[in-house]
Amino acid sequence: MTTSAKPANEPQNATSNASERIYQQIAEAHGIELFYHYSEAEAAKLVRLSVSTLKRARQRDSIGHIQKGENGIAYFGYQLVDFLTSTITCPKPQSISIN
Repeated sequence: MTTSAKPANEPQNATSNASERIYQQIAEAHGIELFYHYSEAEAAKLVRLSVSTLKRARQRDSIGHIQKGENGIAYFGYQLVDFLTSTITCPKPQSISIN
């Protein structure tokens, strides 16, 4: 019998575990249950945006959502965390001039 499981000490696995922990910490910090369905108003409050701003993000396909019937919109908690992590930017390194 062969297994395809990777050893726990492999770097990719360690990175994956660290990413999962960060993902979970972001969810916890915002009070988000990953597999709960949130209304647009609830979701906006959790990601600290106005409903209209969240709606525009959805219309631009910047955030995944659940279509519930013709007019119903909901979000899984993990979609909210995906959105939050997609908005993280890092500053560009600044060049240092030596005189």
